[in-house]
Amino acid sequence: MISDGLLDSSRADRTSKQHGIAWWVNRRLVGEAGWNSFSDKLIDGRTEEAKRYSFVVEADFLTPAEIMPDWSSFREENAKWKTTKSIVHDCIRDELTSLLKTKRTQTRTNIASKHASTVRALPRLSQDRWNGMLTQLVERCPTLGEQQLEQVMGVLANLEMAESQYSLLEKLHNLTPSDLDSWNGLLEEWTLKSAKEALDEVSSRLKLIEEIRAKTASTDTQEVQELQPLFGEALWIFGPQFESIEFTSNKGMTRVIKELFKVTEKGSRKRPDFAVLPDSTVGFYDRPAFDEDHNQNGVDTLVIVELKKPGVPLGQEEKMQVWGYIKELREKGLVSTETRVTGFLLGDSIAPQEGEPSKHGDRTIIRPMLYNTFIGQAEKRMMNLHKRLSDAPFMTKSNAAQEPVQQVLARQNGQAL
Repeated sequence: MISDGLLDSSRADRTSKQHGIAWWVNRRLVGEAGWNSFSDKLIDGRTEEAKRYSFVVEADFLTPAEIMPDWSSFREENAKWKTTKSIVHDCIRDELTSLLKTKRTQTRTNIASKHASTVRALPRLSQDRWNGMLTQLVERCPTLGEQQLEQVMGVLANLEMAESQYSLLEKLHNLTPSDLDSWNGLLEEWTLKSAKEALDEVSSRLKLIEEIRAKTASTDTQEVQELQPLFGEALWIFGPQFESIEFTSNKGMTRVIKELFKVTEKGSRKRPDFAVLPDSTVGFYDRPAFDEDHNQNGVDTLVIVELKKPGVPLGQEEKMQVWGYIKELREKGLVSTETRVTGFLLGDSIAPQEGEPSKHGDRTIIRPMLYNTFIGQAEKRMMNLHKRLSDAPFMTKSNAAQEPVQQVLARQNGQAL
C-alpha cells in the first residue's frame, strides 16, 4: 500500500529544510525529507514552494531489501524502488502542477501588465512573439521568481525593438557559465557607454596599426599615397606629446610645398591634405599657438611626415629635403623660429651612418625612421595588445583591399601560411 499526503505551512520558510518528500516505511523515516530525489523542473530547493510544501509518503509494502542497512536512503538500483519512486513522483508532479497553475496565471498577468506600454508600441508580429515567449517562460521556468521573469521579459521587449533583435541572444547562448560571470563582473565596473568608448578607441588604433602594417609590407609604390592619410590618425604613435586632437592637417602648408615642387599630379589635386612628390608623400600637421588673450596666434607645434617609396634609402639628402620644407614655410610666414618642428622621415631602409636625427637650432629636429620601427613602436604603445587580441572579430575581418591580419603577421614573421 502507498499513501501520500500534502502538508502546507501556509507561508514559505527561510529555507527548504524540513520540507520536500518524506518517505516512511512501517512508521520509520528513510533518510531525510527533501527535494533532492525529485528531479523535476517544477520545483527545487530555491523556490518559494519548496520552502512551503511537504509530501509525506507511506510505502509500507517496501521491505528492508529495498533500503540501505542504515536507513539513510533506498537502494537506487533496486527495481521495486525505482518503479515505486516513478509512480509517486508522477502523483506529486500532478499535485504541484495544480497548485502552481493559479500562481503562474497571476504571474503572467502581472508581468504583461508591467510591460503593456512597451509591448503596445511593437509591431503586431512582435507583440504575438513576446506574448508567446512570456507564456512559455512562465510554464517552463517555474524556478524563476516573478521579478526575474519580469527582467527577462523586459530584455526581450527591448530586443524586439532593437535593430539587431535576437543576435545578442545567440551570442549569449554560446557563452560558458564562466563567460557570463565575466560579463556580469564587467558590467558591475563599467557602464556600456564607457566600455564601448574605451573598446572603440582600442579597436580603431589596432586596426590602424594593422592597415599600416599591411601597406608598408607591400612593394607597390602606390602604397605611400594610401599610407599618408592614415598618418593623420597615427601621430600618437610617434609619442604621447602628439596625442592631442588639436593636431590637424594644414592645407595651406601643403599648397606651398606643392607650388615649390610644381606638383601637378592628379593625386595631389584629389588630396589637398598632403603633397604627392616624385618619390614620396608629405603631410603637415600643426597645433595652434595662442596669445595671452587666448586668441589663436600662429603655429605652436608642427609635425611633418614624409613617407618614402620602397627602395629609396633615407640619407642626408632626404633629411635636407625636409629641412628645405621648413625653410620655405618660414619664408612664407607660415611658421616662425619659435615654432617647434619635428620632421619624421620614414622609409624601408636607412643609408649607412644616417640613422641619427638632424637638429637645426633648439626647436627643429628631423628623425629618420624605418617603417618596421614605426610599427614596433605602435605595438609597444598599445602594450602589444595586437598579439592577445589577434583572434578578436574586429581584427580577423578582411576585405578586398587588405589581407587578413594573421596572414600579414605570419608573412612578416617568415611563417608558412
